[in-house]
Amino acid sequence: MFFSLPLYSFPEAQMTFSPVHLVDQVYDLSCWQAEAMLMDRAHRHDNIEFNLAVESELTYRYGGLRLTVPKDATVMFWGAVPHQLIERAPGTVMRGVNVPLGVFLRWQLPGALVMTLLNGRPVVTPPSPRREVDAALFGQWLPDLESGDLERRQTASLEMEAWVRRLAGEAVTARLPGTGAATEGTVRHAVFMARFITRHFREQLTVERIAAAVPLHPNYAMTAFRAVLGMTMKAYLTQCRVAEAQRLLATTGMSVSDVAVMSGFGSQSRFYASFTETCGVAPGAWRRAHGAHSEG
Repeated sequence: MFFSLPLYSFPEAQMTFSPVHLVDQVYDLSCWQAEAMLMDRAHRHDNIEFNLAVESELTYRYGGLRLTVPKDATVMFWGAVPHQLIERAPGTVMRGVNVPLGVFLRWQLPGALVMTLLNGRPVVTPPSPRREVDAALFGQWLPDLESGDLERRQTASLEMEAWVRRLAGEAVTARLPGTGAATEGTVRHAVFMARFITRHFREQLTVERIAAAVPLHPNYAMTAFRAVLGMTMKAYLTQCRVAEAQRLLATTGMSVSDVAVMSGFGSQSRFYASFTETCGVAPGAWRRAHGAHSEG
């Protein structure tokens, strides 16, 4: 009923922009319904974002990858990964919901879906047959959230949660890895550490530093992280760095050596080894194969 997109396997197209810098943004629970506007640079935030492509497909750059959402389909993703709308047909309408990460976790949605999103993998549902229903809901939520009336805002919030749960219900039909029996505290700690890594992956990070940010004992921190996210901190850190390297290779004319430094890799050899293991080819070959900027 849905597909979870693998992190490193999208085909790339020629890009003419070079957004080196990111914009960090903060949102409350919110929704919108408007013409889809192209973004001149990538941004990121801590929310879980749900975007519905109305009448035409939407194409994003998510991390270093190209992601196309079919007409009337919905994509959900964790906004901590840099993302940018780069293509859409003129006049395309887009509907969206931003759910603060804390609210999203309190909703206690299926653990496999939560883990998939926090692993930095977007989930795309099939085209919805509920276009008219969705249009009516968004048309009501917008004035409710802006009304200043607490009862109307709470009603809109409950309806938005139900809408997300319907999408999550479609998602759990797929065979996703489960999160095991992680407690609420374990999930909270793991999410905090994942968030810390996504913000600081360019720096020198150790298990001890990541655990101290919670704070937790390093051994417990490693166990909690793996129980919730299904991978080690080191693997998650490498994933963040490789995704950033892909983004820079695809959108800038930086040399491969500069990309390694800007992505947080401490040495060229480690960068080449990690990138090649993850992507199947060396950085220069990946850039050439995906039609991105040539090495400067």
